[in-house]
Amino acid sequence: DAVLVVGSSLMVYSGFRFVQAAANAGLPVAALNLGRTRADDLLSLKVEQPCAPALAFLLPGAANA
Repeated sequence: DAVLVVGSSLMVYSGFRFVQAAANAGLPVAALNLGRTRADDLLSLKVEQPCAPALAFLLPGAANA
């Protein structure tokens, strides 16, 4: 299991708390986002790219499913 954050700075606590709980449970957390996130110190991986093209690259054909 892992957590993937897409297109969020996580500045609102309601989103950040899920990432915080996952990290505290030892789950890897990755983010796909342009710019800083509130959870940068908790991330196992951060990709700073625009979301749509990055997801299209990672999941080819998903938009046509």
